[in-house]
Amino acid sequence: MNTFKTPTLAGTIKPANDKSMTHRALILAALATGETVIVNPLRAADTTQTMHALQMLGVPITIDAQHHCIKVQGIGREGIKAYVEDLATPLHFDFGNSGTTTRLMIGLLAGLNVPATITGDASLQRRPMDRIVDRLTQAGAQITMTRGHLPLTIHRGITNGLIDERLQVGSAQVKTALLLAGLGANVPVTIVDDFQTRDHTEIMLATFGASITVTGTTINLPAQIQLTGQLIAIPGDISSAAFWLVAGAVIPESTVTLANVGVNPTRTGILAVLERMHADVKLRARHQVNGEPVADITVRPTANLQATSITKAEIPQLVDELPIIALLATQAQGTTEISGAQELRFKESDRLATVGQVLTQFGANIQVNDDGFTITGPTRLHVPEAPVDDFGDHRITMLIIIAQLMTGARLEPRATTNVNVSYPNFIRDLEELLHV
Repeated sequence: MNTFKTPTLAGTIKPANDKSMTHRALILAALATGETVIVNPLRAADTTQTMHALQMLGVPITIDAQHHCIKVQGIGREGIKAYVEDLATPLHFDFGNSGTTTRLMIGLLAGLNVPATITGDASLQRRPMDRIVDRLTQAGAQITMTRGHLPLTIHRGITNGLIDERLQVGSAQVKTALLLAGLGANVPVTIVDDFQTRDHTEIMLATFGASITVTGTTINLPAQIQLTGQLIAIPGDISSAAFWLVAGAVIPESTVTLANVGVNPTRTGILAVLERMHADVKLRARHQVNGEPVADITVRPTANLQATSITKAEIPQLVDELPIIALLATQAQGTTEISGAQELRFKESDRLATVGQVLTQFGANIQVNDDGFTITGPTRLHVPEAPVDDFGDHRITMLIIIAQLMTGARLEPRATTNVNVSYPNFIRDLEELLHV
């Protein structure tokens, strides 16, 4: 990475395309019949895992780099099952670092009754899978795990004639896995989502032609669903945009515009937090694509940021943004309390511990609690005396880089390959905003 001379950010970029939506578009396209063209997908390490998994199930997928799209020739549930039945040996998947691929594919494979072994890298093997597997075994699946974690083996798919579940954790991955299990098994699904987790799956199912209904917090997906290939456009990912939203709000003389960002209400918790903290953030050019709200977001620095409180009810709407929000809180007047965020302990790293350690090295006044943080500001950050560990976590790496910018010092080179998990062009976008 280059060494930059000034931390001021200015310009317009389109942040990484939405990771959650790309995963879902690929899987639903495979279950559909006919061609789906996914325009502006996120082509990153995580979504590549999902694409390769579907190709192992016999789904033809091609990348059209010239037109920034992926073309999926959907073969439907029956086509996938027929392909797998002709294989000589059971499938073995290694999903690397992708928790989304893993959890969604567990649901899909259990629904399709596809025997398979699933593993991943050391980080993924530390992440809990019982929250999904327990639900699927209650529906008749036979799945063995390694103390609640990967590696796991699916011996038999679900056998129940329906899936009826109230979510026990605020996880859209669990919700989507159950919906995919129902689709794969061709049985009706009812899910009560009191957490109001991100609803990309529900919106996209409707786009593919499913007669899904959402009444309050209850989701109903009937059996006998036939999905049809579609043109799906993927907007920018607000979780990736979050790093620039925070940087633009605190780095003097900055003006950053993030173009074509998804602003689905189940994902915009960070915008609500920024508003409460009196940040200068404006949304323009609002429109909808495939049922998803999209906008351009402009952020400028604010001298009088105010502390806030984030409680358990908000966590599902901003869980991936909490590390960078913690950094923002170091620049706010007063004490910011973040609670109900135990889910951070089960990410690529224990993000409660890793965020606390990283920000402490930068001089932040941060206390790590069992379920969140207590952060008192404003604090002038300084360059750490010792090297800062990113714990192999892509969001921690990006957090460190933004924190370095905020010190006002020259940006020191560091390894950034793990940002390829979610934001391969992060450094390129940084250079563009810094005009280097």
